[in-house]
Amino acid sequence: MTTLNDIAWVTDSTSGLTEEYIKDNHIYVVPLSIIFGEESYLEGVDITAEDFYPKLAASKVPPKTSQPAIGEFVELYQKLKEQYKHAIAIHASSALTGTYQSSTAASSMVDFKVDVIDSKIGSFPLGRMVEKGVELQKQGKSYSEIVSYLRTLPDKANLYMAPGSLSSCTRGDVYPRHR
Repeated sequence: MTTLNDIAWVTDSTSGLTEEYIKDNHIYVVPLSIIFGEESYLEGVDITAEDFYPKLAASKVPPKTSQPAIGEFVELYQKLKEQYKHAIAIHASSALTGTYQSSTAASSMVDFKVDVIDSKIGSFPLGRMVEKGVELQKQGKSYSEIVSYLRTLPDKANLYMAPGSLSSCTRGDVYPRHR
C-alpha cells in the first residue's frame, strides 16, 4: 500500500493538467520549449495556451518544439530522491518528442527508482494517464500495481492529428510536396 509521499509524479508540459491538480498531487512538470523563429518560450512558464494560439495564427512559419535537456531531468530526479521513495514519469509520445528518451536516460544516471512510461499520446489523454495513476495511488494500490496498470494504457489509445483546415495541408513552405 502506498502513501501520498511514496510516489512523485513527473510529466511534461503537454499533459494539460491544471495548476491546482499539479500542486495537490505531488506532480512535477518539466516544460518543453516552443520556438517561434528566434524566440524560445518554456511551455506553461513563459507562454500559455491563451498566448500560443494567437501567436501561431499570426506566424508565417510554424513553431518548433525542443525537449527538456537531460540535465533538467537528472537535477529533478536527484531532488525527488530526497523526498520520495519512487517516481513515475509519464511523457508525450516518443514518436513526437525526445522527452521520453531524455527522462529515461536521466533515470539511469540517478540512484533513484523512476519508472518512465511512453504514453504514445499527448495532451488530454496524457494528462488522463497521470490522473488515473494518482487515483490508483489514492486507492492504496502498490507502486508496482500502479506501474503495471499504467504500462497497459498506451496500447489502448490512439493519437490522431487533424489539421485546422485543408489549407494547412497544402502550404508549400510548411509541407513541401514530394515528387
